[in-house]
Amino acid sequence: MFLKSVNDIKKFFKKSEYVKDFYSSRDNKLLVNLCLLAGIIAFSMSAMNIYHKSYHMFLFTFIPGLLSLSFIFLNSTLNKECREKNNSWLRLYFNLVCLILNFTYILVGGNDGFTILWIIPISYILVMLVDFRLGLYQSILSLIFLLLCFIGPLKFMLMYNYTPNFKLRFIALYSCSVSYSIYGAYKYQLNQYQLLLQQKELEKVGFIDFSTNLLNRNSYNKFIDDYNSDVDSKLACIYIDINGLHAVNNSKGHSAGDELINFVANTLKETFPSVNIYRIGGDEFVLFLKNTDSKKINKLQMIADQKIKSQNYSVSWGIAIREGTFNILELIEEADAKMLAQKSNNKRVL
Repeated sequence: MFLKSVNDIKKFFKKSEYVKDFYSSRDNKLLVNLCLLAGIIAFSMSAMNIYHKSYHMFLFTFIPGLLSLSFIFLNSTLNKECREKNNSWLRLYFNLVCLILNFTYILVGGNDGFTILWIIPISYILVMLVDFRLGLYQSILSLIFLLLCFIGPLKFMLMYNYTPNFKLRFIALYSCSVSYSIYGAYKYQLNQYQLLLQQKELEKVGFIDFSTNLLNRNSYNKFIDDYNSDVDSKLACIYIDINGLHAVNNSKGHSAGDELINFVANTLKETFPSVNIYRIGGDEFVLFLKNTDSKKINKLQMIADQKIKSQNYSVSWGIAIREGTFNILELIEEADAKMLAQKSNNKRVL
């Protein structure tokens, strides 16, 4: 039973990490906004403490304001790539600052004991909005420290004389608040995880040709839109068209035509296992090979062509290779033209 619970917790943490990684850029903005809001609140409380001549409490509100602004400054010094790379460290920094504040507010408890109330929204924000795992650890540590200071051996560290009744009631209040926060975050993270899985499935529907399980024309168009010749300096395009598919459909039926399409698709997948293969039409396929020489491509083409011919099928091939800076549409047009030229020759031979 215990081991099952541990495994369930581990699985949930993995799901939580998946959600966190997906929303990393959005959550970074959320952290900055939270810090900005925390800074405004802290400086407002500092002004109020000065007005009421509570100078010792001024330090405990002014310093958190400076820490919040330091987080924003630290975040602004990093470019987008570094922010995403160091997102976990930024979260950890934010949580450590909040943990120190919680410990401090428990010990100080100024303004008639109201200062300690700040640890309730701090823990809630960390668990619900910043990082579930770190927020959970922070809340548990704060609760343990609270128990040690209120009813444990660390009573001597308290700088404020809380009443016994307040201590017991606040322990119960903080425990309930943390429990509700954890449960709310747990349900939220699970819902987000399910939504992301559904979104992934919908994207798969939009980018996969289900009759052959190859990438479809949407994926093909996306590759073209995203391609950058400065990153991949050498690219080969293979344009393939099945010969005689229309005749097979007419003479043997569409089931025979589907069998032909799937045989060609499977042959291409076997011959080019690590290459994205796009079915862009009923009988047309396109492959893109990065940083591959023509000898290797010609060898793979011969292997695939022999397999296809062994079943008395045939396809037309068009291969084009570009290097350096080039227009990918011109590369595709060249491969398409070569394929059409071979298809025309095949018809003349027949």
